[in-house]
Amino acid sequence: MAFITATSTNLGGQVTINVNHIVAVVVIGSNTVIQTTVPEATGGPYGIYVAESYSDIVGRIATAEAYGPGE
Repeated sequence: MAFITATSTNLGGQVTINVNHIVAVVVIGSNTVIQTTVPEATGGPYGIYVAESYSDIVGRIATAEAYGPGE
């Protein structure tokens, strides 16, 4: 399994997200939102608003999928 970390603006603080749970990364207004298939972390929402840019998040997902854990 591969994971990414991001700074959540609706959950507050750093979150770790399993990339296998990510269905979409979208931009809503000025916000980047990661949509997941299951609630992340402590049963949080399916939509995680993050401080990072769309391109940053997509890049992290691509890197995590390419190298997996520990890389």
